[in-house]
Amino acid sequence: AFFVKDYVLSHPEDGEKIARLRELMLEQAQILEFGLAVHEKFVPQDMRPLHKKLVDQFFVMKSSFGIQ
Repeated sequence: AFFVKDYVLSHPEDGEKIARLRELMLEQAQILEFGLAVHEKFVPQDMRPLHKKLVDQFFVMKSSFGIQ
């Protein structure tokens, strides 16, 4: 909601906070991606469906943030 152009334009006083929030969300996405890569190496076979769901949801989240 904070990244919507209308919000940013109507709340210029929040510009720095919005930029910082975006930076932190990008950092969190990188950490999650690394964690999923580690998890993939060690996840038992019977937990593979859960891992796949986690990865799928991660990419949905990433695309909703506009992250490639």
